[in-house]
Amino acid sequence: MKIAKLLSAAAVAALIASPAAADAINKGQYFGPQVVPVFGIPLPVGPIGTHDVGGGLLGGLNLVNASANFGAVSGLVPAWHAVGGAVGQIQTADQVKTSTFTLKGKVTKDCAFYTGTGNQILDFGTIGIYADDRSGPAAAFDMTNDAEVTIYSNLAGCNAANLVSLSKNDIRGLVNNASDGYDTNVFQANLPYSVDARYTAGPIGQVVAATESTQIALSTTANWAGKEHGAWKSPMAISVKIPAPSKSLLAGNYEGDLTVEIRAY
Repeated sequence: MKIAKLLSAAAVAALIASPAAADAINKGQYFGPQVVPVFGIPLPVGPIGTHDVGGGLLGGLNLVNASANFGAVSGLVPAWHAVGGAVGQIQTADQVKTSTFTLKGKVTKDCAFYTGTGNQILDFGTIGIYADDRSGPAAAFDMTNDAEVTIYSNLAGCNAANLVSLSKNDIRGLVNNASDGYDTNVFQANLPYSVDARYTAGPIGQVVAATESTQIALSTTANWAGKEHGAWKSPMAISVKIPAPSKSLLAGNYEGDLTVEIRAY
């Protein structure tokens, strides 16, 4: 069995014709003794010879590649010939090639706090007072008990650093703008209230798994409270409490605005 080892398998015909072929293959062997006529001159040939381009006993004679060359050798001369090559190097070879692809996309800052559309009016209706003339002068017209309301939202949060704040439009709380006049010793035209907001969020600037409920407490004597957070989302509960005051209430409407704001930086 004969084995031919090819160091570079390629389209030989294309490589031979290519002007870029750098590593040319043009070699072979023949077996003699024979007399080979070259240009009409008989030349003796040894038992075994080699032939290469530009050298060898036949001075580059290609014995196999073209049929015309066979005529120059006796039909009794056995021979083989290999013709081919490899395309030359285009650029310097590198041991390591590195390419970096930067993938980019942008997400806009967004905050959410679902409480329906528009401003919501939470009406306590008639605030209970001791209206019975048998209640006695100390309790007459006093608020019968504390008033409370809790606002729940199943969606609140922000996808960027943010500030969550509670604020009142008037530090006095709910205000009665009745103009009839009153005795300030025993009546008051405002109802202070406190607010407590609870939700789950982590502190600003920290990458943490937020597990504990965050609280913002706005007291009856303050009109603003807030906290900073990193990105968060969770349900939120806002509890409003109006404690019964020590003085009696005027007839008319007690009203005030509570604002919950989630603002992205």
